[in-house]
Amino acid sequence: MHTAIRFDKACPTCGRHLHIPIELYGKLVRCHGCNAEFRASGHEVQRTPLDSRVETLLAAADRQLERSCVHAPQS
Repeated sequence: MHTAIRFDKACPTCGRHLHIPIELYGKLVRCHGCNAEFRASGHEVQRTPLDSRVETLLAAADRQLERSCVHAPQS
């Protein structure tokens, strides 16, 4: 069984989530939903609520680490 490597891309016209074969990267493709033609690329990064949550947690961890280093006993 042959499994093609694919990347995810949302159609810029209708927003439909597409799984595009890597062989088509950089080429013109057509959306199965609205028939719009666009270039298959992955340069833009779509942020999700999870991304924001992770960034918030990492920032809080950085602040906690800074506080613990300031208050750590000197040897």
